[in-house]
Amino acid sequence: MSAAPRGAAGAAAVLAVVCLLAPTVMAESMEEIIRPSHVPRFEFISMGNGVEPGATAVYGFDLRNRYNASMENVTVTVEIYMWATQEEARPVAQVARPPWFEASGGLGRTHVFPAIGTNATVEVRETVRAARDTPEGVYFTRHTVEFDYANFTQGPFDPPQTRHFVMKSRGYFTQAEFESINYSDLEGSLAALNISGIVPDSSLSVKSPVPLWPLALVVAAAAATGGLAYASYLADMHPQRYPRLKRQLLRWSGALRVRRAMLVEGVRERVVRPKK
Repeated sequence: MSAAPRGAAGAAAVLAVVCLLAPTVMAESMEEIIRPSHVPRFEFISMGNGVEPGATAVYGFDLRNRYNASMENVTVTVEIYMWATQEEARPVAQVARPPWFEASGGLGRTHVFPAIGTNATVEVRETVRAARDTPEGVYFTRHTVEFDYANFTQGPFDPPQTRHFVMKSRGYFTQAEFESINYSDLEGSLAALNISGIVPDSSLSVKSPVPLWPLALVVAAAAATGGLAYASYLADMHPQRYPRLKRQLLRWSGALRVRRAMLVEGVRERVVRPKK
């Protein structure tokens, strides 16, 4: 046998070993595509204390691809759809002057991404503005994710193919529609709603900043109480050294007793009726 055939056979053997050791991308069935632990993950950022009336804040999240291959032609839509307080809730269309996305000037905004690689993330950030007369409360947001996926398979032995998927959050469905989802037959339930998965809702709040004057009063009262306690301690422990302080504390104490007695007497006169 010549050296050339032996060399070709050796190269083929090495190539076969490399192919066996190389990681393979497993195609995913519909069951895996729609699984809640596999759908694109929303990693929300904090908005702090929300949006103050007349100001802006940033609403956003990172969208993570948890599939085995790249998501292509991705669109992500965010919409403000509901307003609520502790007393009531109503569709945002029934709210005068709701907050809005600055980039679109409205309640909705769509982002487009050419691709999101496996386990990669993309940023979705929106500046939200509230008018000075925007009603305070919680504003709920809903999301839609659409993408093409070329690693989908109909069965374990079928070759991968490309399919378009649409996933939506709770806010797009009525209560009856959302309750119709049967997790023991998730594929059939989602197909009846014309979607391929459920992604999360979120929210943002509009509220005025907490006034600082109550805190200032508490701090001032604590400081005054501490000061009086220290002054009383000095007057009791060193009466000869601080005679004027002792006399002043006695005057304050006497005035306080008189006012307390007058207050109690006034209450008694109003509450206790004279006997006939």
